[in-house]
Amino acid sequence: CQDTSPLLQLGVPYARSTIELKALIFQRPPFTGDLQTHHTAHTPALHVGCTCRPDLHSSMHLTMMRCRTASIRAVQRSMAPARRCATTTTQQQHGIGSSARTQAAATMSEASTSASLGQWKPGAEIRMLYDGECSLCMKEVSFLQGRDAAAGKIDFVDIAAASYRPEENAGITFQAAMERIHAVLPDGTVVTDIEVFRRLYEAVGLGWVYAITKYKAVESAGNAVYNVWAKYRTQLTGREALDVILARHKAEQEGKAGSLCRDSNGAVTAACDLPGGGSSSQ
Repeated sequence: CQDTSPLLQLGVPYARSTIELKALIFQRPPFTGDLQTHHTAHTPALHVGCTCRPDLHSSMHLTMMRCRTASIRAVQRSMAPARRCATTTTQQQHGIGSSARTQAAATMSEASTSASLGQWKPGAEIRMLYDGECSLCMKEVSFLQGRDAAAGKIDFVDIAAASYRPEENAGITFQAAMERIHAVLPDGTVVTDIEVFRRLYEAVGLGWVYAITKYKAVESAGNAVYNVWAKYRTQLTGREALDVILARHKAEQEGKAGSLCRDSNGAVTAACDLPGGGSSSQ
């Protein structure tokens, strides 16, 4: 390790970087320009902490390589706490940022859901949309209201009421609610058909009545039967055809009065005003 000729053969840039690195680690004076003088005066600074064995004295290049490796590792070890601190800080900042974004998204989602459901009944687990002008439907509604009087788990909303607003009921229009039964959950989820009845009866403690409809095959069969009923329920209960009711409701919403016009096939096409307030059918 005392032979400096191989060191000189390595060239000043390599020797300079190694010596200065060792000087930084062991707090020794840096290289000043005279390689021979610096190496002789500060030999301990060059070899402290390095692997220099007597059998390697003839190979200064190998010794320098080992010293350089040991020095770099020492610097890396000394910088490890700082790197860990920086990494931890970055992770914490990222975590805080992600948490803030998640919380903001959840708040926006809750606000959006609240706006689409209007005034939700406190404690309600489900909102039932029903046709208040359907006599048979009202018998079931009355039964459920009686069963739910104490618990208050069902929020009953009459779609036939003048105060009904689709924007306050998950966007469900009067027409959609008339064509098939709908219910809304507190998170804004919309359910239809047989599933509505199953959830309603579960809410009043009679889940066993529709429990069998949890099987997909049974539910599909039940929905098929219900869809036929829903299509003709107004006529079966002594009211006008569903398309007539829907057309009249649309006319009222648009502020029109008069008769309902029909096409050549007898289907309702629109509500129209006739001169002199008369009415006719086409």
